[in-house]
Amino acid sequence: MFMVGIGIFTGGSVLAALAPNISLLIVARAIQGFGGAIVDPTHADHLVGRRTAGAARLALGVWSGVGCLAIAIGP
Repeated sequence: MFMVGIGIFTGGSVLAALAPNISLLIVARAIQGFGGAIVDPTHADHLVGRRTAGAARLALGVWSGVGCLAIAIGP
């Protein structure tokens, strides 16, 4: 499912980059959102999949910290 979501998101990104008008851009962004919604629940599994318990906690902590910083810095 992760690769399906990445594929849909990538297709939406290409469509958004090539969008000649705002209507197509909105559709492309919706496609990106759909792909992102598929990827979102699966990415944490990729972080902890084959790691030891300590490494999994570290990976999730770094991922969470970077995400929180991105939210704070982004706006």
